[in-house]
Amino acid sequence: MTSARWLMRLALFVLVFSLEVRVRASVIQLRESESPIEQPEGCLDSEANPCAMQTGRGEKLEILVGQAKVVVDQESSIIRVSEKEIRLVAGAVWVKATKSSPVSVRTEFGSTRGTSDFWVSREKEKMIVTAVHRDVEIFPRGSGEALVVPRGLENFIGRVGKNGQATVGLPTPIVPQPHLERWARLYSGKKAQFEKEVAEFRETWANSKDEAVVIHQALFQRKIASIDEARRQAEISRQKVESRNRELRDLFRRKTLGIE
Repeated sequence: MTSARWLMRLALFVLVFSLEVRVRASVIQLRESESPIEQPEGCLDSEANPCAMQTGRGEKLEILVGQAKVVVDQESSIIRVSEKEIRLVAGAVWVKATKSSPVSVRTEFGSTRGTSDFWVSREKEKMIVTAVHRDVEIFPRGSGEALVVPRGLENFIGRVGKNGQATVGLPTPIVPQPHLERWARLYSGKKAQFEKEVAEFRETWANSKDEAVVIHQALFQRKIASIDEARRQAEISRQKVESRNRELRDLFRRKTLGIE
């Protein structure tokens, strides 16, 4: 590892550590909602689907989706569609899925599917997907292609265009401070365990910087190659048009002017 890269890693370590200290000092864990809004009434306890629910300010809600756990953030609304899928209407959710119990989260922009911890937040014109321990797939609306959000990174699916396809961002490293803050307020374990998990996340986050650079470089090269190919095809088309025009001019001269 070069000295420059080592210094960068050290700076990232110090930055995340300082953010972690501030999170410990300023964030209060949310209380579990005692009477969340649910429709139809009683669907949470009966595990009936579909089941719509909403949390209030200063409270969270932990539910089961199949065998996976989903923690609903404060002032959030979701619909549990089935044992494998929820619809995020507003706010954010922390999904604790497993390989044996994957969970999909859907909005009007598209959906995402994971087999480990991941987060999904819903904003006015986009959904943001954050991959923590494992890669997460996203499925933009109108596209048959599954895209990957590598662990330690996040990406968004945005507005649907006139072509029926949703816009998609580029994977970027998780923004540490807001992520640690929401993680802390939804965490239900002991402080020591939380600090251990934050330390593990710190390493993942630091490494994600390099991975994001590689992804962006690859996408940049693909874009350049696409532009070059478009120019090559345009030049081929231009040459074909010129050749055809020459043929027409020659034909006109022969037929009209009697010039051979």
